[in-house]
Amino acid sequence: MPSRKKSADASAKPAAPALSFMRAASSELMIGAAMILLFILTAYYAWKKWGVPVTHRAEYKVSATSIVVSPPPPWIRSDIKAEAMRDGSLEGLSIFDTDLTLRVYRAFEMHPWVEKVACVGKRPQSRLVVEVEYRRPVAWVEVPAGVLPTNEVGLLPVDRKGVLLPTADFSATQANDYPRIAVSNLTPCGLPGSPWGDTRVSICAEIASLLSEESQTLGLHRILAIESPEGSATNAPLYRLTTRKGLRIIWGSAPGREIAGEPTAAQKKVVLRQIADMLAKSDADTNAQEIDLRVAEGAPAKSRTAIRHSDSPH
Repeated sequence: MPSRKKSADASAKPAAPALSFMRAASSELMIGAAMILLFILTAYYAWKKWGVPVTHRAEYKVSATSIVVSPPPPWIRSDIKAEAMRDGSLEGLSIFDTDLTLRVYRAFEMHPWVEKVACVGKRPQSRLVVEVEYRRPVAWVEVPAGVLPTNEVGLLPVDRKGVLLPTADFSATQANDYPRIAVSNLTPCGLPGSPWGDTRVSICAEIASLLSEESQTLGLHRILAIESPEGSATNAPLYRLTTRKGLRIIWGSAPGREIAGEPTAAQKKVVLRQIADMLAKSDADTNAQEIDLRVAEGAPAKSRTAIRHSDSPH
């Protein structure tokens, strides 16, 4: 029995150093936590006393001079930066605001002339750099009475996707520099910077964009959406071009939606480039003549009178 007691006492002795070590470690952790807390409180106090006043100094405020924006193209006369700052309430914000770049991004993204905001970044000396891609006008939509709230007849500019553009940047004569889009039963459009809301308008705008290089030489005047003839393979609208000299060109289906056997938009563009070159070298009267781009090169000639629509759009 005495031997067992001695053995038990011997096994209990190592617990004392372990307990002492745990107490020391716990004490060190508490001291460390207290020091961290003290550091945080000191930093917070220092920021409140010296840091916050610094961030409110004029050189750290967002202003027109502190924002650098991608240079706008010549067709834009609006002050993009001033309008984005006004609409986004950016003036006077601190460069240290955590959500500043997001607010700047959204302010410029909402501008009707901005197609895409590539990036917003902070730079030294409290500068903000905004890289944007601008929209480009490709055509003007003929607007009949009843579409606009003002009930006026006129023309409205759109980009390659059929997005409505601000009219204030254009002079009265600039509409003649672009082809016109003619669509019947036109749906109301939205505010500048928003899609028109009519698929035919966006397709006509896409065709205008595809032919931007050939437009001047060809003398492209109007792009019309017309009804498909009876018995056609599709009920989708067809598209037709007219030149200032009266030449009528049946474009056919919407780009990328060609029916079997119909040339692609790229192939049609090649033919139109050839036609444009021929017209540039000739003064021949093309009034009432018609070319059907749906007829593939080398295929048997189809009757040019197979489709005879009036100039009123679909």
